[in-house]
Formats: sequence, C-alpha cells, structure tokens
Amino acid sequence: MDDWENVVQWTKQKRQEEKRKEWEHFKRTCRNWPVISIITVAFGGLAFLMLDPMRGIVCTIIAFIASVVFVEHFS
Repeated sequence: MDDWENVVQWTKQKRQEEKRKEWEHFKRTCRNWPVISIITVAFGGLAFLMLDPMRGIVCTIIAFIASVVFVEHFS
C-alpha cells in the first residue's frame, strides 16, 4: 500500500512540475511581446511602405514569425 502512495505522490509532483514549466514559458513569452511587436511593426511597416500592399502584408507576416523565432531562441 505504501508503494501506491509513493506513486501518487510522484505523479502529483510531476504534474506540479509540468504546470510550473508551462507557467514559466508563458511568463517568458509575455515578457517578450513588446520586443516582438516592435520588430514586427518596424520591419512590417517599412516593408508595407516600400513595397506594394500584398508584398507588404506577406513581409509583415514573415517579420512576425521571424521575430517570434528570434525571441524564443535568444531568451
């Protein structure tokens, strides 16, 4: 019976650890949203002004994806 209690405790600790890791990732992502938005607006706006609207939209989407990858990789 004692083994089952240990398994339940271990499972409970594992779930708490996973929730803590998810929360840490969420906090890190929220902390980086200003950087992501600045990069997206700067490069996307520049692309929208310099290119035609369709290419500007595509470049803005690419700038957003690149900024998310950049921030996630370096944080």
